[in-house]
Amino acid sequence: MIRLLFLFYFSLFIISCSSSKKLNETIEETPHWLKEFPISQTHYIGIGLADKSKFPTDYIKIAQKNALQNLVSQIKVNISSQSQMVRMQKELNLKQDINSFIKIKTEDIIEGYEIIDTYTKGNEYWVYYSLNKELYREIKKKKIEIATEKSKVLLQNALESSNLKNKYIYFVSALGELEPYFNESFITDLNGREVNLKSEIISQFRSYINNYLINSTNDKISLDLVHPKSKINFQLMHNNKPATNVAIDVISKSFDLNTISNQTDFKGFFSVLINKIKEIEIHHSIELALNFKTWLNEAHTSEFIKSLFEKINVPSFTFPIKINAPNFRISSTEKQYTNNSNRQDLLLATQDKLTSIGMKITENEDEAQLHIVINSETKKGSHIIGHKMYTSFLKMTFQIYDQKSHLIFSKTIDEIKGIQLSYEKSETNAYFNGKSIIKDQIIPEFFENL
Repeated sequence: MIRLLFLFYFSLFIISCSSSKKLNETIEETPHWLKEFPISQTHYIGIGLADKSKFPTDYIKIAQKNALQNLVSQIKVNISSQSQMVRMQKELNLKQDINSFIKIKTEDIIEGYEIIDTYTKGNEYWVYYSLNKELYREIKKKKIEIATEKSKVLLQNALESSNLKNKYIYFVSALGELEPYFNESFITDLNGREVNLKSEIISQFRSYINNYLINSTNDKISLDLVHPKSKINFQLMHNNKPATNVAIDVISKSFDLNTISNQTDFKGFFSVLINKIKEIEIHHSIELALNFKTWLNEAHTSEFIKSLFEKINVPSFTFPIKINAPNFRISSTEKQYTNNSNRQDLLLATQDKLTSIGMKITENEDEAQLHIVINSETKKGSHIIGHKMYTSFLKMTFQIYDQKSHLIFSKTIDEIKGIQLSYEKSETNAYFNGKSIIKDQIIPEFFENL
């Protein structure tokens, strides 16, 4: 019996030791770099994790990407260039943070890292990356030197090229070469001068942009109000030479217009067709702005570089346009309940509206190009007994004739209502409403139909 008990307990001891050994082996299988993040003076370390259950087909790539991001986060941005980066960001009013962009680009250009180990436990897949710091600095330094030389060549091409489109593309491409290392200062020698290459490119580009000039072929631009259709010619120059094949945007809230072409011709000319005047104001103008969007798209595909150049102000040119307004003569017959009166409410309202938008009024028939004739009369409406409220209605005809007495505009409005405590006051109220209709509806309608 004692012998059997001894064998039983001995077997339990052996099994226990075996289980303990397996447990220790399992614990030891967890790599040391997961137990404690490695610290190295000579290497950047990156550790990444992916869940195999969430990403069953590409968990390896995701873990590698996460490890690379972890590694990149340890590479500090060059502090010496931060003040310059902040100035550039403020100056160009960039919404995108430059430093966040730099971190993204660093992931794209990082080289020389190696995979040290991987580990799988259940659905967890881990990757361990390492990058030699000295190797990273050497690779980066070499790449910056290459990018600097390429950028300088492109900048020199921009300065020497006589083709305006090529100049633009060279400038953009020169800055694009520096894009992967935009946090660096890029102090270099350029034609015997020590310059910050990024700042030099932007400065020279601004100089190039500011040398554009648009001139009107006429000293003064004027349009006839009654017959405004006209073609206005402009010429785009760059350093006193015609600028060809440059796109131009035309902006105006006053005119309905279109362009014959969306860019300048071989002599730098650009024409705008005025179809009609949309809004009558005291001052009218047309704005022309250079549009380099097509060239920018051809020069570089990077959204970051595009955003930099889009923030650099492009010249725009505003040209005042004089409206040759006709002289108006106004006459009115404003009756009071079919009786003639000395009332001039509608005449004065018409005169006030026309002068407020820059029109001229004359009483001389020979000086007038347009003659406004207003005829109106009122009639009594109902009287609500017991409420002491009286109603009057105004009928108004508003007509405009040209110098040859041809009717060019006519508007009749019946039963403009006025309500007050007496017929006399209700008639005054009806005429008041008639004045508002002339100012807010009839005169604007006349000009819209020109």
